Amino acid sequence: GGVTPVVLNDFVGAAEGEASVTIYHGIAGGPTIDVWAGETKLVEGFAFAGTFQLPAGGFNDGVWEGSVPAGDVAVAVTGAFAGSTEGALLSRDTSFTAGHYYIIAVVGTPDAPRLVVVDVDPAVDLE
Repeated sequence: GGVTPVVLNDFVGAAEGEASVTIYHGIAGGPTIDVWAGETKLVEGFAFAGTFQLPAGGFNDGVWEGSVPAGDVAVAVTGAFAGSTEGALLSRDTSFTAGHYYIIAVVGTPDAPRLVVVDVDPAVDLE
């Protein structure tokens, strides 16, 4: 309560027919996860900022930016290094619109996680 998160993003790299996304892992003490759009794994071994050392060295920063094909899919969160979305921890049906920008956030607590997907219109929502 009383905290308003603000995410500013300059990611504009989505190709035609794709949407830009930022994924945020915001559960301190939460598990390391994978995030999927349909059958496509967007990010693997994703953890709260500074808590998971990457195989190549360094730590993830809890934020990932990329793009997804436009269309209707389920955004799913699984345990880290899962081979599929079967048994997903969280899932939400989502419709990605080409040219739009989305924030996908895994938030809450380890005991009560939530998956939030927001279509952000920078011309309206960030003024």
